[in-house]
Amino acid sequence: LGNRNHATIVHGYEKIAAEMSVNSKLYHQILGIKGKIDLSKASREKY
Repeated sequence: LGNRNHATIVHGYEKIAAEMSVNSKLYHQILGIKGKIDLSKASREKY
């Protein structure tokens, strides 16, 4: 967690999750990032 209090991480997560529910552009940007991470993760698992 980069030497951060876990409550700070939870607050950030909740803030982003709330914003995603009202901001479709942010929602789709984060979905795209998650998709790239999943693809990267899948390609590493093959080897």
